[in-house]
Amino acid sequence: MDCIDVRRLGSEPAAFRWTERPAVLGLGAEPAFQHPIVIEVTARIAAARVLVKGGVTSLIRLECCRCLETFERPVRAEVKVEYREGTPPHGRVDMIRDEEPEASWYTPPLLDFKEDLRQILLVAIPDYPVCREECRGLCPQCGANLNAAPCGHKTDGSGAALEAVPVPRSEKER
Repeated sequence: MDCIDVRRLGSEPAAFRWTERPAVLGLGAEPAFQHPIVIEVTARIAAARVLVKGGVTSLIRLECCRCLETFERPVRAEVKVEYREGTPPHGRVDMIRDEEPEASWYTPPLLDFKEDLRQILLVAIPDYPVCREECRGLCPQCGANLNAAPCGHKTDGSGAALEAVPVPRSEKER
């Protein structure tokens, strides 16, 4: 992955664009990321910080939470990260005092933001992906994909059964 050479940055935004394989960003083991990732950002110096803004896009592979079918959908995530030179205070990345704005850190002269991009992309994956809004899901009785064809069981169209579960009769009713 290309890194940003901070020595070449000024107060005006400099544009960067490149395409990476998911493995380069540490996403090789993630099943959603099987297509190239396009990174389009600008970077500039602001006081003692480097500001990186832009976006990252890819085509991701997901499993529908209703019908369990695999589908692909484009994803775009905003990149907006502030970098400071050096190491995090107290030597720990996860310990930031309340008075300190959240920032990432870099070691000059190169700013490598693979880890930030990896985290941004992981957060962009939907929690409950649906292949399409009108997805009918699976029949709760037989497991058939209701998008393919009706299975004959009564449902409300969303996969929820309308039939009551039969209740066993008591000894007196027999």
